[in-house]
Amino acid sequence: MAAEIKSGPKQGNVRKPDLFSKLEGFNDDVNMAVFIPREDGVITVSDDKTLRVWLKRDTGQYWPSICHTLPSQAASLAYNEETRRTFIGLDNGTISEFNLAEDFNRMSQTRDYLAHQGRVTSLKFSLNCEWVLSCARDKYFQWHCSETGRRLGGYQASAWCLCLEFDEQSKYVFVGDYSGQISVLRISNTEFSLITTLKGHSGSVRSLSWDAERSLLFSGSYDESVIVWDIGSKKGTAFELQGHHDKVQALAYASGSKQLLSGSDEAILGIWNMDVKRIETPNWEESDLCQKCSSPFFWNFRRMWEEKTLGIRQHHCRKCGKAVCNKCSAKKSTIPPLGYEYEVRVCDDCFSTITDEEKAPLATFHDVKHQVIYMNLDQTRKRLLTVGRDRVVKIFIPANHGYMTYDRYFISSPCSHVEGGLHPATAITNFQFPSGIPCIIFDTSLQISVIGVFKSGPEAKQIELDKKAVIMNSSYCDDGNSSSIDFFLEGGVGLTVQFLKLNDSVKMMPSISFVPGIIFNATSDTNNVILHSTMGKLLPPANVSYSCYTGDTPIVMTNGSSANISYHGIISLTQLRVQAFDIKNGDLSPGESCDITPITSVAPPIKPVTPTPGNPPVQTYSVKSGNTDCIVLQAGIEFNIPYTSNGARLTKTIGVPNNTRVVGMCGGGVATTQSLSLMFYGDWILNFIFSHALSDSSPRRPLLLDGTMYGIKEISLEYNISSYLFPDADAKDEKLLSKIVYKTPEYPTSVGTSYRCQPPTIVDVQGITTRMTSFQYLAFANQTTPSFDPKTVTDCPAITPFATDDDDHTGTIVGVVIAVFFILMVLVGIYIYRRRGKVSYEQVY
Repeated sequence: MAAEIKSGPKQGNVRKPDLFSKLEGFNDDVNMAVFIPREDGVITVSDDKTLRVWLKRDTGQYWPSICHTLPSQAASLAYNEETRRTFIGLDNGTISEFNLAEDFNRMSQTRDYLAHQGRVTSLKFSLNCEWVLSCARDKYFQWHCSETGRRLGGYQASAWCLCLEFDEQSKYVFVGDYSGQISVLRISNTEFSLITTLKGHSGSVRSLSWDAERSLLFSGSYDESVIVWDIGSKKGTAFELQGHHDKVQALAYASGSKQLLSGSDEAILGIWNMDVKRIETPNWEESDLCQKCSSPFFWNFRRMWEEKTLGIRQHHCRKCGKAVCNKCSAKKSTIPPLGYEYEVRVCDDCFSTITDEEKAPLATFHDVKHQVIYMNLDQTRKRLLTVGRDRVVKIFIPANHGYMTYDRYFISSPCSHVEGGLHPATAITNFQFPSGIPCIIFDTSLQISVIGVFKSGPEAKQIELDKKAVIMNSSYCDDGNSSSIDFFLEGGVGLTVQFLKLNDSVKMMPSISFVPGIIFNATSDTNNVILHSTMGKLLPPANVSYSCYTGDTPIVMTNGSSANISYHGIISLTQLRVQAFDIKNGDLSPGESCDITPITSVAPPIKPVTPTPGNPPVQTYSVKSGNTDCIVLQAGIEFNIPYTSNGARLTKTIGVPNNTRVVGMCGGGVATTQSLSLMFYGDWILNFIFSHALSDSSPRRPLLLDGTMYGIKEISLEYNISSYLFPDADAKDEKLLSKIVYKTPEYPTSVGTSYRCQPPTIVDVQGITTRMTSFQYLAFANQTTPSFDPKTVTDCPAITPFATDDDDHTGTIVGVVIAVFFILMVLVGIYIYRRRGKVSYEQVY
């Protein structure tokens, strides 16, 4: 299994979850998957009527050891680790029980429970109680005795039952349904009692998770929100978590780190810190007047008549809950303690009271590249599993567990290898893909010195890069801006060597991570410490190599601390030969030596010239794969960027300048996705993602599944409200992201054919109006020059022009005649009606 190419380096101080493996090959939608705890295995159920048990082989890949066909679509799953009993909920309402063998290569069916008359949506098994709990689309929650198979009881909800959670200690059951309610039941062997009904969601409740230690219930809904219900306090307290922009379908709670993981239909994984104090969302107040300026709202007719003014729309401040007008609540802010991780409307009074500490985020969000409908967390092995709408199961190393890599799948030969070098301390490391051609050559004798300053005195630890080092699959080749190679060394020490492209040079930036309690004797601290390089090492341009045989190349690491203990580090490189980009024929290119041409400075970046609004330069951009161009895009691009100046909402037209940097990804082989990114104004990035088209039943876009067509799947803009471009803006250096993801690719064309649209193409990228003139693109190509073939072009639908003097006016004349005739008939009818009414009036009186 080859390593996955990463889109770029990790950002921030919170690690993005690392992709561990993928399970693919399903013939229909995957509904649920669970880990086999303490084993390298996964159980999946899907609409292709199969139950599959996947075991990890010596190659690092997961292969099905069992593929059992069921009589109906498999919708839900429950697995018990101690007894290896597996319960499968079917689409026909039946629950099938199986026993897995110790080697997980065989299974036997023991019982069928005729539990429901509709699709079984959720299952739980309690070994202590010997209960099988289930809910289904027949609106029923049922529980059965797993020893006898006898039904013990049932509860009918008001709508489809979609998810459930169970607390073994209190015997509480929580059932989420399609109406957005959560029924709280207490059950026994013979009866149940309805404790209460939790009402807070405006959409169906799709997922539940339970914190048994603090008696907290988490619910995710189609209304894009997560609610935390404090069941243990018995005060009816509930906290909202607002960070997603699409339906929340999956939740998982990590009790050890007190983190809630949420997955949504926007392909985003949210990681929420639940070990902090949160504030309950205020109730929205109702009023006929703005509670700040007393302006009447549009339904307050009496006040509008008295003041001789028009009514205005009502808004609510998310911090205090007061009813306010737009003028009194024009500002927006994040309020993480209230659960708002994105900017929301607040009144002017509350905005002035929000401190920087209150704005500090309490959650992080990461793109997992597929719409998540279910999640499962193996806290023993620190792994996260996601099930997507793309029929793929992905396994991740969750955030903040990056150092727990003892049983992780590493890239092994032939994808990568660590070989012996000139002497025992030297390691020649080639990180490469299955083609066998390395993309990073890092040949050096490397030694790491880590010093901990303890109360008992300083302690030093020496770590070497040797044959025992393992290359991690978080390494990645040239993504246009950087490459990175990650090592796992003795004592659980992680070494990352990242190479960043600059204008005319490359910067080598190493960092190390370690757990002090593992490598030092003077402490038992289990926190992860990361030391970064302060200056790094400047190397020659990307297309040449660098060598330094004489002398030592030391790289000093920044100070780190944990538990009031400070740590220092230094990396020593000798016999250094390195190249991280543009490697030809699998060997180092001719390059520079430290004895000949030392590099001492970096040329300052060219300040981009802002194009005139309304007249962006039409430019051609291309992404190369070797000597050919896989993507060619031509357009003049400008944006209408909204911002706030002196409290007023303004827009400014910003165009893409002519000294734009282009990076991208071709993918190679049978890639189904390619990307092109334009980088300008220092930190602005415009991304285009091209994808082979999926099926679409719409007659307007009859796209195919066979890969003969492609289009633009996603457009995103990362931009900065900087003082250079927006000197009058209220908020300076405010980095923002706008993105539009199409369900099926837009602007479609056939493979080998370009798409062209001469009239301006207007795209609304999440509130950013993007205008592209002379727009034309070609992807999944193999061009020797960045150009378009005029013979293979798909033009956009033509806009119907207005008629000219030379046009045929017959249709217009006929339409006018019919309209005049109709008007005359109406007038005659009105005249006759009035005459008859007058005669009748005279006859009566």
